[in-house]
Amino acid sequence: AEYVHKKVVFKLLKNGSAKIEMIITAKGQSGAAVRRTARNQENFIRFLQHFINQFITGSKLVSQQAVSVIDIIRPASIKIEFEAPVFARREGNELRFKIPETWWAGSMFSLKQRNQQLVLGVPRTELTEFEFILPDGSRIKRIPKSGKVDTKFLTYQRSTSSANGRIKVSDSLEWLSERVPVKDYTGLRTKIDKIIKMQDEEIVLAVQ
Repeated sequence: AEYVHKKVVFKLLKNGSAKIEMIITAKGQSGAAVRRTARNQENFIRFLQHFINQFITGSKLVSQQAVSVIDIIRPASIKIEFEAPVFARREGNELRFKIPETWWAGSMFSLKQRNQQLVLGVPRTELTEFEFILPDGSRIKRIPKSGKVDTKFLTYQRSTSSANGRIKVSDSLEWLSERVPVKDYTGLRTKIDKIIKMQDEEIVLAVQ
């Protein structure tokens, strides 16, 4: 089965920058793609730099490690560390940031209507677990609510919690179909708008 799991830990600083560690585990075609890319170190680093820049603009790769890319029986796994000089916005005594998007719903469903079917790719599950370690002396003013959007083509679910100076967010996307027929696109897009609204919600911290 197609499966991609990302575990992402952010260490937030009061100036809005962040140090990030990410472990990516992938099975199926995604795992094969990771193994292929990791074979050539130069291409691997170039790919990762591009990937983290899409994830958070302006990120700089600090280290990369191919944890499991040889054994084709086991899921492919890589670990990367990077820094984001500008992650959260500092506004007075507040730090504000959005949970990084794990997929770009707005660009995939940018058209109001379509004349051709939309290809989603092979059915797969993508799970991203975020952990935000908050700066010392900060407190949470607002975190997005948990929520779920169910469709016959995909299911999106987000759950959020906080404890002991940390915020945890689980972001799950299940692709259930390879294609969206033209007749179903407009109805699906209405539900996708709900996901985009969820993705736009900010985490707000009070900082000294």
